[in-house]
Amino acid sequence: MKTCTLCVLMLLSSLVYTTANAQLRLCVFCASNISDQPGWGPAGYDFVYYYYLPEIEVYYYVPGHQFTYQKDGNRVTSNTLPLRYAAFNFYKAYKVVMNAGGIEPYLDHNVNKVEYASYKSKHDQPVNRDSEDYKRAKQKEKPEGLTVSGGGI
Repeated sequence: MKTCTLCVLMLLSSLVYTTANAQLRLCVFCASNISDQPGWGPAGYDFVYYYYLPEIEVYYYVPGHQFTYQKDGNRVTSNTLPLRYAAFNFYKAYKVVMNAGGIEPYLDHNVNKVEYASYKSKHDQPVNRDSEDYKRAKQKEKPEGLTVSGGGI
């Protein structure tokens, strides 16, 4: 009995170690995508999968730079939004960060719509455009070129 219990404990501990190890690899792989985030995204997040914009009930997938929205009862994914959203101010609107890795949050739209309805009237969220971390990340992705400093020939 003692041997059987010991075997079960060893098996369980190896499973816990494997799971923890897999999670660590996932976190290292997804360390940061701040430079991929749009300037209108909420400041303070090193990594984001999705934003949900409750005011217009639209999702934005950061890694793919794509919007997901409803059109005639169907879900549409596109790099751009239709004209009906032309007057929408992304910088003023509240964005909910959704980082449940690998899960498309729009599949739970009915739940999200209710849960985040109170954010529709919030317009005080700091955006990436004004964040020093975002500016540094964007600066790093620019290729270094030749610079000319003052003085003539």
